[in-house]
Amino acid sequence: MSYVVGNFVGNCLGDNKPNQAKTYVISSIILIIQCAVVILVIINVFKNEITLIYTTEPKVAEYVKLTLPAFTVTILCDYIQGVQAGSIKAIGYQGYGFFICLIGYWVLSIPSAYILTFLFKLRLVGIWIGVPIGGLFA
Repeated sequence: MSYVVGNFVGNCLGDNKPNQAKTYVISSIILIIQCAVVILVIINVFKNEITLIYTTEPKVAEYVKLTLPAFTVTILCDYIQGVQAGSIKAIGYQGYGFFICLIGYWVLSIPSAYILTFLFKLRLVGIWIGVPIGGLFA
């Protein structure tokens, strides 16, 4: 989706149609959120079956079931960031995108994941909650 948005936005800006480019970005975000919601519902409905694909160990399966809801938030943020990355590339602001992602992930995500994991004792869930905190910024 990142490449599609980048192509559409770049072509619209090249043709001096900024309103159409904005429409493409907004509609792409809406589309990717709809796709993510479908995937996230499927993951949460079938989390027991998905867990059994990867392990039969009861303790590991319990951790996977516990972390899947937090992981789905990470998926949603990652999808939206992909669309935004394509639009940033199309307008030629890759350098700004780099610094925003650098701050988002290295300054916000990693410390947040550490704090949630070890200080709040959320363990594996803390890692998966910490990642989208930076993703929301980026």
